[in-house]
Amino acid sequence: MDRRRRPDGEDGLVAARGATGHGYATEAVRALSDLAFDFGVERVEAHMDPDNAPSRALAERAGFVLQEVRQDMHDRPDGVRRPGCVYALLSGLVRVN
Repeated sequence: MDRRRRPDGEDGLVAARGATGHGYATEAVRALSDLAFDFGVERVEAHMDPDNAPSRALAERAGFVLQEVRQDMHDRPDGVRRPGCVYALLSGLVRVN
């Protein structure tokens, strides 16, 4: 690792349908983000499809803030380009939720 480069990180999660609605994902995202910050990461990002309301709500519950919507971020399995939301959480910020 190049020591001159600031450490950063990205957060990703897939949850089974039956496991939703219990707060497990929110707790996991918060714990993994805190662990990343403990290791010196200064910014954790979460990327998701703008139409994925549950994932967007999870990011916001975990304290992430929408930074931008990129219009040409990823490919669907059928090859169609899709936009993507970029949420971020910065080290040292106090979570209000």
